[in-house]
Amino acid sequence: MDSRRQFPFKICGLDRHRTFGVVAKSLAELTNKGKEKLSLDKPGVKQTYTVVLEDDGTIVDDEDYFMHLPENTKFMILGSSDKWTPGNVEIKFSSRAKMDSGVDCGEYVDCVDYPESSCNWKILAGQLRQNLALIITMSESDLQELIDVPAAELAKELEDNVKRTEAIQDSLQHTLDSREEHRQAKELLQLYQNACGKHDSEDARETDQVDGPDATTSQTFQLSQRVINTLRQKSSPELSLSNMELQEVLDESEESLVSALRCSMKKIKDLQEDCRKEFNRRSSKVKSLDQLNKHSTKKRKL
Repeated sequence: MDSRRQFPFKICGLDRHRTFGVVAKSLAELTNKGKEKLSLDKPGVKQTYTVVLEDDGTIVDDEDYFMHLPENTKFMILGSSDKWTPGNVEIKFSSRAKMDSGVDCGEYVDCVDYPESSCNWKILAGQLRQNLALIITMSESDLQELIDVPAAELAKELEDNVKRTEAIQDSLQHTLDSREEHRQAKELLQLYQNACGKHDSEDARETDQVDGPDATTSQTFQLSQRVINTLRQKSSPELSLSNMELQEVLDESEESLVSALRCSMKKIKDLQEDCRKEFNRRSSKVKSLDQLNKHSTKKRKL
């Protein structure tokens, strides 16, 4: 590779949510442009990054090796706490979801240089075009976003007719309604338990112990502000999170969650257990739907 001219490459982050095209003549230049495109650098936060090959996770830290890679190679930039996972399990599913469900969920749709707000529903539609069972794995905000899209526009992205698209939107609404019904049922059960005097005095003692922020855990906390707000404000928050967000909650330490959410250790244990149950429930449904779809496809071929 001639180091005197720049070459085109592709760059994405850990979630593969967006892919950008960049030109660079060195690994350092690629890293800097990639961080800027992906908005990785935060004011006042020092972070180290690793560049890897998107397809197999090979670490690229040598300029000579970089210069011998072909044009349009796709790279991934990882933060110090990030770990590469295969692309075919990174769509609203983490690697654990793949392991638990055995479902190959495809890849994220590229969103090159589009504003995220205008492109998100198209990305979600692209995911559904690959596998309709992913309705189960979406967060409530994602479901609502697809419901609000005019059926004719959504049909174009799904490469389907309007009538079937309206049926899909009905399924999205049904999923949303089911989660709300589940939430209300849990609230009624909690009210019943409280009426029966099943308060745990440990909650009050542990809450007093976590009133002040813990500097150590806050430095390593990785959840987004949206997920934190959902955990704080929603009853049965596990129903409002996508599979990837559920996995992020499960991956956080109990101590970090206690510090971030300002609640007792018992509540954090219950929260993570609820997230684990919801994650496994969705994985089981996706696996069943995937097997049914494969069976139907096989019968049609016969």
